[in-house]
Amino acid sequence: MKQKTITVTPTIAERYLEHNINNRSIKKGKLEKFAYSLSAGQWVQNGDSIRFDTTGTLIDGQHRLKAVIVSQVPLLNQLVITGLAPEAWRTIDDGTKRTDADLLQRHGVKSASGKAAISKVLMLIERGFSPENKSQKNLITKEELETWVLEHEDELTRINPVAESASPICGFSKTALGIVMYEINKHFGPDMEAEFIGGLRDGVPYGDERNDPRVRVRNWMLRKQRQRGVKNVKLEAQLAVLINAFNVWIHGKQMQAVNVPTYDAAVFPILGKKPRGIDTMQELIAHEVSPHLVAD
Repeated sequence: MKQKTITVTPTIAERYLEHNINNRSIKKGKLEKFAYSLSAGQWVQNGDSIRFDTTGTLIDGQHRLKAVIVSQVPLLNQLVITGLAPEAWRTIDDGTKRTDADLLQRHGVKSASGKAAISKVLMLIERGFSPENKSQKNLITKEELETWVLEHEDELTRINPVAESASPICGFSKTALGIVMYEINKHFGPDMEAEFIGGLRDGVPYGDERNDPRVRVRNWMLRKQRQRGVKNVKLEAQLAVLINAFNVWIHGKQMQAVNVPTYDAAVFPILGKKPRGIDTMQELIAHEVSPHLVAD
């Protein structure tokens, strides 16, 4: 076995890939993430090698090599190992993958897994994408996630216990609740956040509750949970339902039924936007909630 450290240019990457025989299929998301990381100058050399066996066949590194070609950015100080036994490919990637939570825990972040899940969706929204955009979500690098979470940790820490306590009562996942709480607080303030989440968690103790949007979607979600479990209701569906309910509620209207819209970015609900057909909707009773109108 021999090893060397080199700069892998696009030309070298193409030459190495000529020996990529009977390897596993390229995973598009992984390739895009590597290429994005290289292009953004965020690639960090961690000692992982590009590996060849005694026959000269490439057995590890095809995604990195293809990312170099796509991005046209070289891999600096790349370790290359040759002369491995042909059977060595069987043990590659057998170790436990480091998760986003593992990364954040190194900084002392508590409830790291939940905060990572919430943060990735909030980062998508900040970048102008809808929450269902999985291709863009996969491009978020660990470095970007780490920076964002550490910058917003105080707010995430505030949100987490409230979402955790409300989730078993209203049925929505703590991730969906955390995302909506953050966005409501950001755009409408803490009072609106507390009032909306309070209605989901505690119900509306006076008057006719049936068509209050918060109670309506809570009852809908609890039925779904009884039927098939909250984990089987996609996060995107939960977010769409919660955002629609908020939009109806903040304009002081009743919600007659819960509809899950398509997840297409062009029609994914926008927080605060007036509901379609708002002029024909019935008003909530006056003492239940007053309208909090926002711009279209």
